[in-house]
Amino acid sequence: ASSVNMEMIKKLRSESGAPIKDCKKAIEECGDDLEAALEWMRKQGTLVRGKRANQEASQGLIGISFAENGETAALLEMSTETDSAARIDLFHNLIAGVSQSILK
Repeated sequence: ASSVNMEMIKKLRSESGAPIKDCKKAIEECGDDLEAALEWMRKQGTLVRGKRANQEASQGLIGISFAENGETAALLEMSTETDSAARIDLFHNLIAGVSQSILK
């Protein structure tokens, strides 16, 4: 892409919060028209992800794992938008798995 297109992609990404590939596709579809690209993304449903980017992840858990030798540990904080998500086993297992991976 030309430098003008890269600038457009950066600007669209900044405004939409959408992935770069989606921004590039929107600009290609709309001929470098930023407003038209934003509208095209709305119609495609691409901006739905961008809306969630502004939601605060104020709930979550802290996990800690210790190495078998007891000399090292991993401390992990993982956040989520809702307390109900933090209570499910899948979330607990994810924290345990990631903290164990950090030790390796």
